[in-house]
Amino acid sequence: SADAYSQYLQPIENLESNNDTNSAEYLARSLLACVAKQFSTNHAAANNLLISEAEVPEEHLPELTPTSQSTSDLNLTESIEQSTPRIRGNLEWAPPRQQIIFIVHPSAKRKVVIAQANYRCAGCGMKVDKGYSKRFRYCEYFGKYFCHTCHGNTTAIIPGHVLQKWDFTKYSVSNMARELLTKMHHDPLFNVNDINPSLYKKNKTLNTVKDLRVQLFHLKKYISTCRSAKGLLERLE
Repeated sequence: SADAYSQYLQPIENLESNNDTNSAEYLARSLLACVAKQFSTNHAAANNLLISEAEVPEEHLPELTPTSQSTSDLNLTESIEQSTPRIRGNLEWAPPRQQIIFIVHPSAKRKVVIAQANYRCAGCGMKVDKGYSKRFRYCEYFGKYFCHTCHGNTTAIIPGHVLQKWDFTKYSVSNMARELLTKMHHDPLFNVNDINPSLYKKNKTLNTVKDLRVQLFHLKKYISTCRSAKGLLERLE
C-alpha cells in the first residue's frame, strides 16, 4: 500500500541528504521501496477491476431458479442410486431368480423344505407360524413353497421333467414360474444332446424325429440347387 511505500521512502531521503548513497542500508532500503511501490501499483489496479453486484447488469447475473436447483438435486439423487448396489431380499430371504431350470428337483420332506426357508414364502418373503406353513403350495419348477398370493395353483409343463423323463404332465407352479414358462414356451432353449443325450435311447419316437431332422438339414443343400424349389426353401426357412 501507499503507507508501506512511504515508510521506506523517508529513510532513503535522509540518507541522500547525508550523502550516504553508497552504504548497504541505502541499497537495501531502495530495493524495498521499489518492491513496495510495485506492489501498491498492482494492488490498486486489481481493486479497480473489482465491481459490486449492483454495478453488473441483470442480464449477466446467473439465474438461480427453483427448477435448476431441483434438477441438480435430481441428478445427485440419480447418481447416488446408480452407484448404490441393489440387494435382493435380506439375510433371511431372497426372491427366486427368473432362471431356466432343466433338472428335476430331488424329493424332500415338506417340513424340511419349509424349515430351511425359515417359514417364509419363497415369492414375497412373508413369514408365518409353523402351524400355518401347511397352507403353503409347492412349485414344481422352483422346488420351493409359496403362499396363496404368490401361488395361484395353476399348472404348466416342466422342462426338467420333459428333458429327464419325457414327461409332459402339467404340474402345479407358482405365478412367477407360470409367467416365465409362458414367455419361453416357443423358444428353442434346450439342446437334448447337451443336457440328456441318453433320452434318445429311451424314446424311439424322439430318436426317429432327430434322424429326420438331420436328413432334412442335408436335403436342404440339395434343394437349394433347384431353381423351381424357391417356395419349398422358404418353407424350410
